[in-house]
Amino acid sequence: MPDLDASSFPPISGFRLVEQLGGGGFASVYKAIDKGGVVAACKVIAMNKATPDKERKVIHKEIQVHSTLVHDNIIRLKDALILEDDGSSKYIPGAYLLLEMAHGGDLFDKIAPDVGVSDDLAHYYMSQLFAGLGYIHDKGVCHRDLKPENLLLSINGVLKLCDFGLCAVFMYKGSTRKLKDRCGSLPYIAPELAYEGSYDAPPVDVWGAGIIMFTLLVGSTPWDEASVSSPEFMGYVNKSIWSKYPWDKIGNTAKDLLCALMAPNPSDRPSIHQVKDHPWFARQSQFATHSAGDMGQHLTQALRDTGAMDIAQPDVFTDADGDQIMATAPGTAFTQSLQFFTQLPNGLRHSPHLTRFFVSLSAAQLFPILLQTLQAIGARTKEKPPTTIVCGGYDARKMRFKGRISIEEFTWRDRNCCFVEMAREEGNPISWRQLWKMVVQSPSIQVHVLRKRA
Repeated sequence: MPDLDASSFPPISGFRLVEQLGGGGFASVYKAIDKGGVVAACKVIAMNKATPDKERKVIHKEIQVHSTLVHDNIIRLKDALILEDDGSSKYIPGAYLLLEMAHGGDLFDKIAPDVGVSDDLAHYYMSQLFAGLGYIHDKGVCHRDLKPENLLLSINGVLKLCDFGLCAVFMYKGSTRKLKDRCGSLPYIAPELAYEGSYDAPPVDVWGAGIIMFTLLVGSTPWDEASVSSPEFMGYVNKSIWSKYPWDKIGNTAKDLLCALMAPNPSDRPSIHQVKDHPWFARQSQFATHSAGDMGQHLTQALRDTGAMDIAQPDVFTDADGDQIMATAPGTAFTQSLQFFTQLPNGLRHSPHLTRFFVSLSAAQLFPILLQTLQAIGARTKEKPPTTIVCGGYDARKMRFKGRISIEEFTWRDRNCCFVEMAREEGNPISWRQLWKMVVQSPSIQVHVLRKRA
């Protein structure tokens, strides 16, 4: 869906859509604000007269199911509106899902590729994911699309599970049914979905939770797909890979739980509630009493260790009052610790994307260099000079990614410089961060990148 004028969209529960945040194809996500300044997100799913009944049923199911789910670790569906393409409205037809805004952004945007987070921090976030999954399973709902891009953070850093577009109801009024349809993304789906026949729903989410846990600990997904065509997966099945990188960096207790969650036979996997008895899970959280600001620091530790945060938030524009600017910036201790607010010479900018950088080039100088760099990497580009590049492609796991790169020029010490924000719209946040890393480390751009002073 294109990024159209805000007046093309209907108000929903007093909220007006004001800015596109991401998405593409048949669904996009917009920022929405009410008269009191409260911010929400609105998922807009394209619908018209040609939309098949099967797709309509899926949309209605998502709304109906998600509206019943109220839990601290699940994005709240505030309201929904469906506008049919019947010519009766001046607004764009479609399904409008008004959602709680995840001000903390993507969880995996803060995680260094191929590094991951500490065992204790993985335990902290997996405990929240298991809490959310335990709740929906008790309600008879299976998510079926667990992957990094569906894990967000609240303004205080609480994990939020989102996107129930592929969910299924497997239990109703005490009666349980098996599922038949196949869905999900290859690196994350359970191996039983490769075979014909029906399957039990809860083990599919248990498998997905295992993939998430591995990705948290390692900073990458374990394989392209859970099938005989993947050498990595077969090495996991026959245990030949367990003593090799990156499996060898995972502690034995965590590895034991991973092997249970990702048991090839679904009947061998524990239920979400049984997971709570495992030693890795049952231990006391090391972060239970930490402040939100501390959690932001812990979450981005690897990014600071690798120098990524020095690029995302250089201090060249701040002086003695720089700390005061951050302390008085909008938001919470968590979002401030993530440095979502950037002080430019011409004002404060809010940027929830840590995939950003600054260069000592004008927009006219940077644009062709950046375009050439992206194309050399293998990304497909659609340019709108001199401020925007839409790029996409496929990552190392053959999964599609897409995003928008925005360039804002400013003057600093009589020099033209640029603030570059790379906002992911589709795909794995870790893959998008890998693209960011390749861009800022490319020889033609690296020499111009501004960094935090030592």
